[in-house]
Amino acid sequence: AAVWWPMPAAPMRDLLKMAETDAKVAEVIDAFHYQIGKEIGAMAAAMHGQVDQIILTGGIAYGKETVQALKDMVEWIAPVTVY
Repeated sequence: AAVWWPMPAAPMRDLLKMAETDAKVAEVIDAFHYQIGKEIGAMAAAMHGQVDQIILTGGIAYGKETVQALKDMVEWIAPVTVY
């Protein structure tokens, strides 16, 4: 089911705080992590598994919860580095 998000974009740290008490926000964050993990997996498949390293950069690299969620999903493909 689609989740309607009536708010303007918010920093992830704010969303993580909201997710502590709002199940819908937690669901959106889980979907965000899932989508990124799925895209990393798709790229690995397109590269025939020849992946030396997965590098997380930009704003996503600052969120320890997001980094850990992605590591849990894709670190079996290749080592994950935060840059």
